[in-house]
Amino acid sequence: MPTTTPSPTARASLWGTLGPGIVFLCLATATILVWRQQAQHQRSLQIRHTEDTALQASRRLQVFVESHLKSATIFARRWATHERRDFSRERFEEFAAVQVEEMAGYHAIGLVSTDLERVWTIPTTASR
Repeated sequence: MPTTTPSPTARASLWGTLGPGIVFLCLATATILVWRQQAQHQRSLQIRHTEDTALQASRRLQVFVESHLKSATIFARRWATHERRDFSRERFEEFAAVQVEEMAGYHAIGLVSTDLERVWTIPTTASR
């Protein structure tokens, strides 16, 4: 049996038929690979962002708790060192002045009654 080789025009028509399909398949594969890489990169960025947000929240909580513990410590130390139980305005002003001085971020301290009304505020609102 004689072997026949395809003519150049037959090869061109075969390439014209299969060529666009091969190019499409290559581009589709490349697109899928890039998309998967982008999705994985986005996922890692989202995980890192979540970890950073959790760390910031824990630091804020730590600072908040430490400041209030320090406040309670100052109060307990000053109250315990005072020999008599003095609930006067003078005693409150003495305590509040130390509290405002030692606590960063505190500008005024107020004493609130059981009716939720301010009894005393140091420094007073008039001096602001």
